[in-house]
Amino acid sequence: MGVELGHYIQFKYRSSGDPVPGQAYQNMFLGETRVYEGVSYTSAPYLVGGHNASRGGDRGRGTLVGSGDDLSIAIAAEAILNKYLVNIKTVILGRNAQNEFFEASTLISELWACSGGGSDVSKATIQLFSPLDAVQNQFPKRVLNQYLVGSVPSTGSIFSG
Repeated sequence: MGVELGHYIQFKYRSSGDPVPGQAYQNMFLGETRVYEGVSYTSAPYLVGGHNASRGGDRGRGTLVGSGDDLSIAIAAEAILNKYLVNIKTVILGRNAQNEFFEASTLISELWACSGGGSDVSKATIQLFSPLDAVQNQFPKRVLNQYLVGSVPSTGSIFSG
């Protein structure tokens, strides 16, 4: 028996991390608006792919791929142009007695940075990178000195005198 998964995506401003109004989508219940964990998600056809991690925890690149319709192209263009962050929640789906899907639990929640992409007649693609990759040059580059850490020993000996 297989596991059925779906995704909730919510775009966020890079500067503040606040949600972008009206930019939350789900790909499980087509034509429906769903509320999950207090957020309203409209339906949009897209796939989440290529997100993986190394043993050390470093993440590779990911992608969001939508259909080539006007809505998907507009979503991708806005996310790329504004360099949004995107929170992707992968959820495990269950089935009720009427064989209808419902959200059983959140499997994982990931934060990505939209960094590029494009579109053609068949699809709209957003390239995703770790947000740390997107801001690595903005990390403070503080230099430790004697004033901050105290005297540094000049020999390997821990005993003096």
